[in-house]
Amino acid sequence: MSRIVLEVVDVSKEFSERQRAALQGVSFSVTEGEFVAIVGPSGCGKSTLLKCVCGLLTPSQGEIRVEGRRVTGPPPGVVLVFQEYNRSLFPWLTVIQNVMLPLRKRKGLTPLDREGLALRMLAAVGLDGFGNHYPWELSGGMQQRVAIARALAFQPRILLMDEPFGSVDALTRMELEDLLLNLWTRFRFTTLLVTHDVDEAIYLADRVLVFSGSPGRVVDDVPVDLPRPRDQITTRSAAAFAALRSRIFREIGSRRPDWVATPPGEGGPR
Repeated sequence: MSRIVLEVVDVSKEFSERQRAALQGVSFSVTEGEFVAIVGPSGCGKSTLLKCVCGLLTPSQGEIRVEGRRVTGPPPGVVLVFQEYNRSLFPWLTVIQNVMLPLRKRKGLTPLDREGLALRMLAAVGLDGFGNHYPWELSGGMQQRVAIARALAFQPRILLMDEPFGSVDALTRMELEDLLLNLWTRFRFTTLLVTHDVDEAIYLADRVLVFSGSPGRVVDDVPVDLPRPRDQITTRSAAAFAALRSRIFREIGSRRPDWVATPPGEGGPR
């Protein structure tokens, strides 16, 4: 049986200055090597949850445990990839310098070790030969690949991703989804992905957690029993994919105005 590496236990988060709750009684667990996606309406606390998991925010109630230890600050082995890659990369550093940056405090690594690891991760994301470029010389999709390479160079036990492909065009998004799947298959890091795209969540994940509107809570835990490896055409055209999509959209739609979450082809205004 797979080992549990992440536990979220009855977590609530309130922002007193705003006098509102972002999360309410959220509980779930993630096993080692599992890929879990979180979907839900905008403002339901998905990003807030990721910040709690990586120790940037403290829950108002409940607790989060990584490898059995309660999170009271940034836990070792947990890395967060943000949506806004252009803000997470330093424009005055080269690509390889950006990737090497978090490795400076890794004990036991020489400068040559850090450079070698960074080069391997750049090759893994398809950026071999771009190490001496600057982020502003690259396309948006390539910049996000740099951010992913930097996260992987840290050799995370748990990778958190907050809408990592939300700022790129549709074709680049599909390329990055397939890149992420290939890297996950190769390295098997435990992954928790927040996305607004239900199709993306189903395509990538082993399970999809559906959040309610604010304050966010888990209202459905959907296993994705689709065969791997997956591809953009065969997987997305499968009847089982469509059934999962309808289930998740209906769950979200039952907690929001019908027109907001109606899947294309199932009625509602266009």
